[in-house]
Amino acid sequence: MKLVQLQYFRAVCKYNNITKAATELHITQPSISNAIKDLEEEFGVSLFYRLSKGISLTDEGRIFLEKANEILDSADALCKLMRTLGNKEKGIKIGVPPMIGTILFPNMFRRFREQHPEVNLSIHEQGSVQIRDLVADGTLDAAIISSSGRESSNFERVNILDTEILFCVSKNHPFASLQAVTIDRIKNEPLVLLKEDSYQSTVLKNLYRKQNIAPNVILYSGQVHTIKELVANGVAATVFFRGIVSPNEGIAQVPFEEPVTARIELIWNRSKHLYSDVAKFVEFTKNYHPD
Repeated sequence: MKLVQLQYFRAVCKYNNITKAATELHITQPSISNAIKDLEEEFGVSLFYRLSKGISLTDEGRIFLEKANEILDSADALCKLMRTLGNKEKGIKIGVPPMIGTILFPNMFRRFREQHPEVNLSIHEQGSVQIRDLVADGTLDAAIISSSGRESSNFERVNILDTEILFCVSKNHPFASLQAVTIDRIKNEPLVLLKEDSYQSTVLKNLYRKQNIAPNVILYSGQVHTIKELVANGVAATVFFRGIVSPNEGIAQVPFEEPVTARIELIWNRSKHLYSDVAKFVEFTKNYHPD
């Protein structure tokens, strides 16, 4: 029994007429007649009554039609699924938080494209917290996030680099010359932070919470450039990863007395199939070394 035989059989049942079925399928009448004859001989049953006015299903034919419909519907669903998967292999949906998008991803993207120009990358910018959820539910194929290095066991991951979160103020600020700061010392400073779903903002607010202090956040922004401008002009302070500020931007980066570290890593859902293009990016990341 072959799927094409089932397709021919169903078409004949649709019209109770071989000629009309052949016209719909753009094949010859003998092709359909032979397919049905082969089915009847294979199973030792008659599927149709041959009448002077046409054909009609036998009891065995009705049972066969019911099961044939189930098989053909399942085959159609499988074809649609595989076409969807095939299209998915032609690109990667990857999540990148704004700060990582500024300091790390451009160079990664350039080098990946040099090695794999055939792969299309679609970038989704959100904070690490929300991006992690989008990877978990399959909306994104993978993400480069900031983490404590203790990600959920639901994810596979590749460590890209370890970094430090620093307190940032204008170079004219009194704190700019300090060797280190504490939460108690900066507790009254106005803050402008990346959006609340960002890793840095979450870490800083947790540090304040441990001291039973409410941070003085005057603005959340998704734009690193905007935050830099406000900090450089003395409007507020912020926290950035080490290395995100250039020497000529008028911003001083001061470490915390107890260093606040972070890990930047690639994650993907371990329960999801790793499509070929995503696998290429994973393998690239394993061998990637930031400049």
